[in-house]
Parts: sequence; structure tokens; C-alpha cells
Amino acid sequence: DACLRLRNHLADAVREGVSALLQMLSAYEPIERRLGDLPADSFTDSDVNRQLAVLFRKGFLRTPEAVARYPRYLRALRVRLERADQSYGRDRTKGEAVVPFIDKFHLLYDAGVSLEDCRPFFDLFLLVQEARIAAWSPELPTVQKATPATLQAALSAVPLSAIPKKS
Repeated sequence: DACLRLRNHLADAVREGVSALLQMLSAYEPIERRLGDLPADSFTDSDVNRQLAVLFRKGFLRTPEAVARYPRYLRALRVRLERADQSYGRDRTKGEAVVPFIDKFHLLYDAGVSLEDCRPFFDLFLLVQEARIAAWSPELPTVQKATPATLQAALSAVPLSAIPKKS
């Protein structure tokens, strides 16, 4: 009886996970099409591709708190790309206040700081996503306020010891 309940519970979890992934794929497809229309050397193309690389990094499903927010993140990306079609220059200026924090996040990420193993870095990741929504898709609600001051505080909370030592 316990084995049957466990099997049913696992089957339900797998079904829900597959359903969520299919919904993400459906939301991702229009983003991919719009990206193909951007000039490859544009700020928007580079920034959105960097964001997608982190969102869909190897092991992203191990952060269910973040994955639960992906539908909003993908919707915000779609809105941003629809607007960027009209003016690539305006897209860059909309994010002027948050781009320095996005760049610092990516420096830490590229240095090997783990979203899965460093909670302050994971919190910065979530806040950066909210800052992106506030800057480029402000009509969408944010889960938390993402100002330069809150971004700086979150960035300062990431310990330097989280950066892996090079061998």
C-alpha cells in the first residue's frame, strides 16, 4: 500500500514536471523567433542570450523556487523583445540603472559561483530577474522591489568565499 502511494505520488510529480516543461517550451518558442530577428551584435541580443543561458543552465530544475517564476520571466522577455523590435537603442537605455548589477552578477556566475550552493547568490539571481522585469517590462508585476539599493545590498551579501579557487 505504501509502495503504491509512493508510485502514484512520483507519477503525479513527473506528470506535473513534464507539464511545466512543456509550458516553458511553449513560452520560449516566440522568444527564440524574436531573437532571430535581432541584429546579432545588438545589446538586446547579447543580454537576452546571457539571461537565457543562466535560466536554462545545466541543473536549472534543482532550483524549483526560481523555476516556479519562469513563466513570468519568459513573459517579460517576450514583452521586452516585442518592444526592442521598435528601438534597440531605447532597450539599452531602459536598463541603464540595472545593467551594472546584471554585469556583476554574470561576472560572479562566470567565475563559477553556484546558484544551487550559495543562497545569497541565488537571492541576487532572483532579484536581478525582478530588476529586469521592472526595467524592460514594467507593466508586469514584480515579486519584490528591485532598486539599485536592493541590488547593491544583495550583491554585497554574496561572500567572496563563494568564488571557487582556481587550481
